[in-house]
Amino acid sequence: MTEAPSFRHQPPAAPPAPVPGCVACADLARLRTEASRTGDFSRVTDCDVLLRRHPGHGA
Repeated sequence: MTEAPSFRHQPPAAPPAPVPGCVACADLARLRTEASRTGDFSRVTDCDVLLRRHPGHGA
């Protein structure tokens, strides 16, 4: 019998901050806020991913 893999739960990462002066970042941050307010947490996650992957702004 094999052991089931153990998973370590970690607290979620802090949401990415929009880069000041970037219109695309501001739009994504606004969409994320609206999605959070309406309970659309899938869209919140999508906005976070897009903010983290925004060209020229880090990872």
